[in-house]
Parts: sequence; structure tokens; C-alpha cells
Amino acid sequence: SGSLQITPFSDKILYEDTDGDGIPDVNDPYPNKAFDDRFEIIDDYYSIPTINWVENHVKVGEECLYSKFPNPADAANKILFSGLCDVGAGSPALEGWLKLTGSEFVGKFDFSSSIQFAKFISWYLFANGKPLYLSKDNMYQIIMESKHNREHYAYNINQMKNAIEEIITSNNTYSNPISISAKPDSFFKGTCYKGNYCQKKKENEDYYSESGIFYDDATALDWGYAIGESLCTMSAKAFMKNGEYYMNFRYYIIDNYEYAYHWEEEGNLAFFDKAGHRLQETGTGREFKIIGVYNDVVKWKPGEMLYSNDYVDIKLDEEKYNAGPYR
Repeated sequence: SGSLQITPFSDKILYEDTDGDGIPDVNDPYPNKAFDDRFEIIDDYYSIPTINWVENHVKVGEECLYSKFPNPADAANKILFSGLCDVGAGSPALEGWLKLTGSEFVGKFDFSSSIQFAKFISWYLFANGKPLYLSKDNMYQIIMESKHNREHYAYNINQMKNAIEEIITSNNTYSNPISISAKPDSFFKGTCYKGNYCQKKKENEDYYSESGIFYDDATALDWGYAIGESLCTMSAKAFMKNGEYYMNFRYYIIDNYEYAYHWEEEGNLAFFDKAGHRLQETGTGREFKIIGVYNDVVKWKPGEMLYSNDYVDIKLDEEKYNAGPYR
């Protein structure tokens, strides 16, 4: 009689990941093509992602905290910054500052232009380094009421949507979603009031460099002077139903409130960069993290673009983001 040959089972087939994207081949719809490497699969959709660029800025700021002894001039310096905190007195002070710096947007200035600006300076002076959490209303105002921030939002969410399409399968149902987030070393811009290190491309046009200040109105001016240019991160959990994609997402603006002493070349440093950073060095002011999250739910059909009215292709100069500190 013949003998039955039994091939030993290897669990390699369960864990093999040919394209190295973290998804075992048995669960990967494209086992030979890694999905967008700016994203990664996560277990906890609600965990706040980190941004390495921000953490590096926090670290540099902490290293120089209390590195200098305060003197009488520092007391005057703090009084100067404190004077900008009062909204009544701060608005004309900020207007005067804009005129002195030659801003062409003084005409967009009104009483509301220093509310957030003053709040952030006050936090720097008196909150002892505690994080400042933005409300959902703050986030909506920052994102949706600025043309350039909406463009970044539309671009960023579509990048995450595309990554979802690359890895999701029919097995990812409502009760078995897949979760991803941007990697800590990825670069996605959240607020873009000055166009720093940012290029955009509209349909049938070459990339054009953004430069100058793009405040749409007094509210954008206020947030621009409060939070300035910042990166963002995001996470999502997604599933399929009847051939359509569904995604719950969380869109974070995370930044370090700081004065640019370490991050600008000498010729580009302004008076407030040096004076504001001096407060950090003496401990009479403290850098702090800004954290805000905006969440929403979207659905789409394969290949469909989200927020198409605001979408433009965006290219960030990562080399410039990785530069510094200069001192």
C-alpha cells in the first residue's frame, strides 16, 4: 500500500510580509506593493500621534530653559510682552507693530485681530509651560475660514483616504475596521498663513512657490500671529460597506509655541524673535505645546476625491523643515 506524505505546516505563510508595509500577505490586497509610507497601521485610533519635528523643537527649547539669569532689562522685556496681552491696549499695539514691519495687511486689521494673539502671549508668560488645547470651534475657524488652510486640509485628508484605499479589504467591516495614522516623521502642513516651505500645484500648472502673507481677513490675521505656520497629523479608522468606503478621522494641529531664535539664520532674526526667546532662557516665559483636534466622518466611492473644490497638489520642502537649529 502507498504511504501518505504530510508536509509540515509552516506558520511563515501567516506572517510573511513581502512588501514590508506591516500588513501580512494573507491580509494585504496588494502584497507586492507597499502602501503610502507616510502612514502606518495603528491599534488605537484615539491615541494622539506625535510629530518628530515638533518634539525636536520642544527638546531644543527645554535645553535652554533657565540657561540665563534675568536682569532689569528682562523685567522691561516682560512688561513689553504683557502690554500686548490686553485686548483693548493690544489691538492698537499690534496695529502699530504691523505698520512698523511694513505689513500690507494693516487694512484688514480690526479689534478682533489680537484676541488669540494676546491669549497665546499671555499663555507664554503666565501658564508655566502647560499645553494649550484648542477647542473644536477654534479648529473649525482655523481650518475652514482660511483658504490656504482649507487647501492643506483637503490635500492631507485625501492623502489619508488614498492610503486607506490601498490597504482596506471587504473584511474590514463596521465591526472590524482598519486604523492608520500619519507617521511621526511625515510632513503634513496644518496652517499656512505665510507659505513657508510650501509649494502648490493647480491643474495644468507648474508648481509655484508660495511667498508673502495670506491673511484672508482679521480672524485669519489673528490666528496667523497666534499660531503661525504649523504642521499637522491625523488618524483614521475605516471600513467598507456595499462597495463604498467609510472613514472616521481625527485631524490634529500640534505645534510648539516658540520664538524663532534657534530656527532662523542670523540675518532673518527679528527683534521679537530674540526678545521672546530671552523670556524662555530666563524662565520668565515658557514655550508650550499647542494641541487641537477636529474630527469628522466621510464616505466615498472608489477613486472619488474629497473636498474637490479646495484640493490642490502640495509639495513641502522637507529639507528646509529638517534644517537647524542654527544656534
